[in-house]
Amino acid sequence: MEIEIDYYALKKSKEAEQVTCPKCNKGKLKQRAGLRFFTIFYFPVIPLSTFEEVYCNRCRKPIERSQLRQKVIPNIHYFSKFIGLFLGVIVLAFWLSSELKQKRLEMEFLLQPKRHDVWIVNEAKLTNEKSQQTSYKVLQVTSVNSGQVIVKNGRFTYTSLGSAIKAIRLDNLMLDAYFNKKPLIFNQDNLVKLKTNEIIYSAHRPKNLSLFGGLVMMPTTLPSIKPIHQANPLNQEAIALYQNGEYLASVELFKKAAEQGDAWAQYNLGEMYLKGQGIEKNTELAQQYLKQSANQGNQSALALLKQ
Repeated sequence: MEIEIDYYALKKSKEAEQVTCPKCNKGKLKQRAGLRFFTIFYFPVIPLSTFEEVYCNRCRKPIERSQLRQKVIPNIHYFSKFIGLFLGVIVLAFWLSSELKQKRLEMEFLLQPKRHDVWIVNEAKLTNEKSQQTSYKVLQVTSVNSGQVIVKNGRFTYTSLGSAIKAIRLDNLMLDAYFNKKPLIFNQDNLVKLKTNEIIYSAHRPKNLSLFGGLVMMPTTLPSIKPIHQANPLNQEAIALYQNGEYLASVELFKKAAEQGDAWAQYNLGEMYLKGQGIEKNTELAQQYLKQSANQGNQSALALLKQ
């Protein structure tokens, strides 16, 4: 965020041009008008003030500045300084519209829940535990009967919303071991209240069997179809360690799974080598593992290689 100035020529003053600059004692004095304006990321946001200035044509230093007494700055130049503000309003309006649309959808999902809906919940509020750190869990609806909603309860706790979404993206919901054996039961009439109280942080409905790019349900018409890829147990265990911040231990398991040829383990290991998480940063090894993963058709690895 900065304040910048655009300059505009004023009519030449013969008296001023005959005066030598008192700062450099070489240049002649000239006059110009200035328009101050506020910028954000190089975009003009709003005009602030105008002035006229006597300056040296050699050292370019201002000698005297006063209020602008004549109209020399075109109106279009004033209006052009609102470009950033105009774009900001458009972006904000688009973002608010998207947020409102998403909230309306989530309310619809909770008013009329369906099998395979996925909820991300605030674990501390769900269990009434006092905790200074927000933690998240993933739940999935299994059935809706007589106003009762039965959901599978995820075993893993995540310290960030991004980690919970990553678990969904990695097809974890397709693993029986991902959920506790004992389900949770909610009253359908209370779901909106749980969302209002931020116990249910967000509600989602899968499209084309997937959510956030990860498989979360099997097709009902073809029960014999298997997930897109068979999850490697070592890779899944390493992901759980990674999400709990145990990077060093997760690296060892990712290596073992990668040696077994698991594409996702190769991708995860390559990403950790790129970031230097739990292991010394090594771009060459990162690219090696990412190429192995990409050669097996992993699009995420291919995209990371192109960056």
